[in-house]
Amino acid sequence: MKKIMQNRIFAAIVLLLTLLFAMIGGHSYLPALAATKYSSALEDLQKDTSFNVNDYPYIANDYSIELIQIAESTDDELFVYTYQPCQKTTYLVATDINMSLSESPNGMKVYPLIFVNCSGTLCKYKVKGLTVSTESVRYYNITSISREWNKDIDDGTGNDNVQNTVPYSVGILWKAVTENGEVRYGYNLTETIEITEMYVDHLRYSTGFHFIGFSKCDSHYVAFSTDKKIDKLMEAEVFYFSQSVVVDKTMGIVSSEKRGEEVSQKAVLSEIDSVTVGGGLFAKTYTWNRIQSVSDFIATESLSDTTKDSLQNTKWILRFAETDYSSTGDYKVKQETSTEISRVRILRLKFETDEKVYNLGVVSASQTGDRIPGNTNQNELDFGKTFFSGNSSWWVYLVVFAFAMIVLVVLGFVFPVFGKGLLVVLKWIGIILWQIISLPFKGIAALVQKIKDKKDGG
Repeated sequence: MKKIMQNRIFAAIVLLLTLLFAMIGGHSYLPALAATKYSSALEDLQKDTSFNVNDYPYIANDYSIELIQIAESTDDELFVYTYQPCQKTTYLVATDINMSLSESPNGMKVYPLIFVNCSGTLCKYKVKGLTVSTESVRYYNITSISREWNKDIDDGTGNDNVQNTVPYSVGILWKAVTENGEVRYGYNLTETIEITEMYVDHLRYSTGFHFIGFSKCDSHYVAFSTDKKIDKLMEAEVFYFSQSVVVDKTMGIVSSEKRGEEVSQKAVLSEIDSVTVGGGLFAKTYTWNRIQSVSDFIATESLSDTTKDSLQNTKWILRFAETDYSSTGDYKVKQETSTEISRVRILRLKFETDEKVYNLGVVSASQTGDRIPGNTNQNELDFGKTFFSGNSSWWVYLVVFAFAMIVLVVLGFVFPVFGKGLLVVLKWIGIILWQIISLPFKGIAALVQKIKDKKDGG
């Protein structure tokens, strides 16, 4: 064990010195690996004469995944190679990498990984959905690599969220250069920012009456803290999956559930972005900024105690998506239609600290919130603001008038005395309305008669 630890320490020192040299002296170039989909991880890595398999020992209780090399294939595929210390006894599979194809972290994307093979603690993966560019210089700016969360070796979130993946920092900008038909790889160490606390949730707001019933809006957000101080958060990129869900309930019990196709999404947020929802009949208007501090969020929203507790260790809020929610039926038979958001992760943050601006790739787990809205004001309506503001559409007033007439007629049938009084009131309302409507015509008729009398008298 002592020798293994010595090898491990030696490997870490070599890697640190290599990366330090890369930071000081620019890109350090390595020979091409000329990977194929049929070759093993060890075969590919041994094409580098400086590679020593003893630098990657088996360590039973080390569940990390370390990305150690990349290689382009002759079929324009990209392979990545990892060191997975516990692989002989705890079989782990990397799921994806967070990467941009430029020197900048802008445009970060989650690329799924396809497992190819393992040679002891060394594993090989193909990057899914990527075709190598035909440009002579190509960049692979890799922030992190992830694996699935494992209940036997990983801690839980400590709240109502489900953690889907566990991330490991990479922080390397790879550069592939083709010269005279030969490919060389260089790399530079890059700075990253790590998410230390994370909470995914949504709020639900009433958006008013829309003929078929009351509709609502779900505002999805992720709250987080980082290992670096952020004075001002300017931009963010958030990755997530969305899926439509239709649930049928009978007496409050789910009888069936239908799910649509799961779609990956990415939201690019700015500090100047804002959202306004509402607009239906009797709807209250809600407005918020895409990027908020947690303190502002708590001060301006009606949150449940559970939500407030889950936000205690977070500092920033990214409100990245809005989806529709509707419920039709009654307490006996009901159908609910909504969109489920899952596997949320943060890809990039641009921020200011001590008057210096940073734009960094993010080492972030992916998490899924529960399906219970985190606010207590889910059924707010604003009758006065809608009807008496004078800014509503004509159909709003028509619907209100028709609804009032229906109510009065029903009351008239239920209470005959009220009905007789109602008929008298309606009669006088009709007389007054007729007088108002006919007044202009009476004036015109009187004017015409006056002109006619003048002509006859003349």
